[in-house]
Amino acid sequence: MEFSWLSAIIVGAGCLALGYLVGASYRSPKGAALISFGSKKKKKDNPKEPLEIENLADILDDFKMILVVRNDLKMGKGKIAAQCSHATLGLYKKLLHRAPKALNRWEMCAQPKVVVKIESEEDMLILQERAKSLKLPTHITIDAGKTQIAPNSRTVMAILGRTFHIGKIKGGDVNAAITVQMLVDKFNIKGIVHYGTSGSANYALNLGSVGIPTHVAFTSSWDWKNLLGKVEFRPHQLFSNSKPNQDVFWLPIEPKWLTLATQLKNLELQHCITVNKTYCLEEFPKLAYDVRGSTADVYLHNMAYREFLYKKFNVSNVDQESAAVVATSLSNEVPCIVFRGVSDMAGGAEPITSTRSILDLAAANALHVAVEFIALLSDQTTTLHDPGSSSNGGDSSSTYHDDDDYDDGDADAGPAFYGAEADQSSYLHNHDQKEVVELRINKKAEAGSCTTYIGLVMAYPPEEAALHNSGFFVPSSNIPFVDLAGRRFNIGKIEGVDVIYVMTGKQTVSLSS
Repeated sequence: MEFSWLSAIIVGAGCLALGYLVGASYRSPKGAALISFGSKKKKKDNPKEPLEIENLADILDDFKMILVVRNDLKMGKGKIAAQCSHATLGLYKKLLHRAPKALNRWEMCAQPKVVVKIESEEDMLILQERAKSLKLPTHITIDAGKTQIAPNSRTVMAILGRTFHIGKIKGGDVNAAITVQMLVDKFNIKGIVHYGTSGSANYALNLGSVGIPTHVAFTSSWDWKNLLGKVEFRPHQLFSNSKPNQDVFWLPIEPKWLTLATQLKNLELQHCITVNKTYCLEEFPKLAYDVRGSTADVYLHNMAYREFLYKKFNVSNVDQESAAVVATSLSNEVPCIVFRGVSDMAGGAEPITSTRSILDLAAANALHVAVEFIALLSDQTTTLHDPGSSSNGGDSSSTYHDDDDYDDGDADAGPAFYGAEADQSSYLHNHDQKEVVELRINKKAEAGSCTTYIGLVMAYPPEEAALHNSGFFVPSSNIPFVDLAGRRFNIGKIEGVDVIYVMTGKQTVSLSS
C-alpha cells in the first residue's frame, strides 16, 4: 500500500515536470492572454491585417456582441449556453490579436451581449455576409455533433459592432435636441459650437450680421389665459447630472466662451453676395455681442410679433433650433456657444434681392465666425466651464414664481432672468460643474480614448453647404464619418482642431422627446 502511494506520487511529479517542460517550450509572448496552437512560423510570415473595427475604437465608446442562435436546430437551453460560450471565445480570440482596442472598449462597457434567434443556416450565412460588408468581425461555431444535433452544424454566430439606434420619432427624423444628445453620448465632445442662419427682430442687427447671444429662450411654449386675452410664456424644465431639475426661461451661453469670442470683434464679414460683387448690402455686416436669441417651431415672418419679441424680451436673433442645442448642452454640462447670421428681418422691411443669395451670405458669415472661434479654442489650455461664484453668495439655486411677470429685457439693463434675481452662473447648475465635466471626460480617457472633439452643429442644408464650399473642414483620412440613427457624424479637423460636425435638420421637433 505504501509502495502504491509512493509510485503515484513519483508518477504525478514526473507528469508535472513533463508538463512544465512542454509548457515552457510553448510559452506565450509577454502580454498575450490567449495563444493559438497554429504554426508560429506561419503566423510570423503571414500576419493578419487589423480588423476595420479597430479604427472605430478611437472615436466610439459603445460596443456590443450579438449572439445569433439558430432556432431551427431546436437546441436545449444548456446546449445553447454552451454554443454561445464557444462563439464568444472564438470571437474574443480573433479580436485579441487583430482588434485589441475594440476588445478593450467592449470589456470596459461590461461586455454587453445580446442573444437573437435566426431561422436557418442560410439566413445566418446571409447575415454574416452583411456583417462583413459593414467591416464587422464575426465568428461562427461549428458543432462536433456529439449531442442533440448533427455534426458540422453551424449553431451560433458572434458579431461585434458599435451600439447604435435606428428609428423615427412621431413619424419624422429626430432633430436638434436629440441629435446633439447623440453627439455627446457617442463621442468625446468637449464643447458644442452651433452656427446657422436666423431672422432678426432688431433693426440694428442688419442682414449678413452675426449675433452671438448671451441667452436663448424657447418662446413657442405658452398658455392662453382667457380667450385671446393674454399669452403667458412658460419656462421649461432643465435636467442635469449634478442638480435636480429646475424651471428656467432664459438658457445661458457658456460665459467663458463668450469672453473668448470677444477677441473676434474686429473680424471682417462678407459684404457682397457674389465674388464679382454683383450685389452688395447697403450696410456692412457686423458682429453683435450681448444679444438674446429666441427659438420656436415656427418660421417667423410677422412684423407685429417680431416687434413684440424685441420689446418684451429684447430678442435680436430668431431661429428654430438654438434653444434645443443649448438646453441639451447644459443638461450634459458641456460648454456651448451660438453664432447666428441674419438672413431675413422676420417680417420687417427687407431689400429686394434673392432670398437664397442672402441666406447663403448669412450662412457663410456665421460659419466664418465659428471657424475663427474654433481656432481660438486650439490655443486654450482648457475649454471647460468656469461658472465662478453666483451673486447670492455662492448659493446656486434658482427659483420660479408663477405670479411674476417676465423681465422686459431693457437694453440697458443687461441680461434678464425670470424669477429670482441671479446672474447667469446661477443657471449653470452648481459650482461642481467643472469637476463633473472633467470626470466625464477623464472616464472616457481611461477607457483608452485619446481624442476629444469640438462638436460643430448646424441645422439647414445651406449652412452645411457653406462649410463644404469654404474648404475649412478637412475630413479624416482614417474614418471620415459615422452614420447613427439617420444622421451622419463627419469627422475631421478645422484649423488643426479635431471636429465632428453634424446637421440636425430644421426645428427642435420636441424638447421633451
